Amino acid sequence: MVEIKSPGLRATTPVTPAARPVDLSSIPDVSLADVGGCLRRSKQAAALHDDLLKRVADGSAPLSQRDVEGLLARAGAETTDVKTVLAYHAKHSTRAFDDGALRLLSTLDFSDVAAAHVEELKRQNKAQIEGHQRFLDVDRKDFTRVRADDAQKLQRAHDEKQRLQKKSAFELEAEVAAQAQQTGLSEKEATVLLLHRKRFSSS
Repeated sequence: MVEIKSPGLRATTPVTPAARPVDLSSIPDVSLADVGGCLRRSKQAAALHDDLLKRVADGSAPLSQRDVEGLLARAGAETTDVKTVLAYHAKHSTRAFDDGALRLLSTLDFSDVAAAHVEELKRQNKAQIEGHQRFLDVDRKDFTRVRADDAQKLQRAHDEKQRLQKKSAFELEAEVAAQAQQTGLSEKEATVLLLHRKRFSSS
């Protein structure tokens, strides 16, 4: 799972089973990354998360069954995100709920939360595959371009070799002398160039 970095999102230490007054085994284990996704999508989930952290930190009155029922009734399209945050805190911040709220949470159907988690994993997997494919496409284009450039260089070298092979030794010397005069090559440089061309044309 990806690491979620957010000022309002921090892991809390789950309480031990003995400290829980209600059996919470029916509530799914929600990861901090799942919660992070909910906070980005849902303002209600973000507000609930902040409220629960505050209740644990300063010892405010815990949420009651009526509070949780109200949260779920108002959640609307954001119900799954709100339930995800509730599931996380039910396991990690139990003191934020009273016994009635915990009993209610233990009876809720969290199948939508599990389905959302699976969809998020699929989305991440798809994004990784698409990113890898983009990398391969770029790499393939670069390879094709380099191969085309190399082929052009080889063709130019071949053409130049054929051109030089058609010239006599006298013509090669005259060509190098003219080039030396145009470019300002010294006599030594012109001699080296002539030797290089003779060797290249005969190889």
